[in-house]
Amino acid sequence: MWAAQRLVVEVDGFRFHGHRAAFERDRRRDATLVAAGYRVIRVTWRQITEEPLAVVASLGQALGPRA
Repeated sequence: MWAAQRLVVEVDGFRFHGHRAAFERDRRRDATLVAAGYRVIRVTWRQITEEPLAVVASLGQALGPRA
């Protein structure tokens, strides 16, 4: 979480999210955060391990100055 930028990054992995209850819980958490004025970005474990530069670029863009 980057509180000053009102940004939350959630890391998803199929191992922990391979069933409906986890999926539903995550959507409820996202809705609560968005209603509180946060942006939520979800990245997968695979993206972090196989595409780390793309993840860093995406987060850098989200954390940069907003137009």
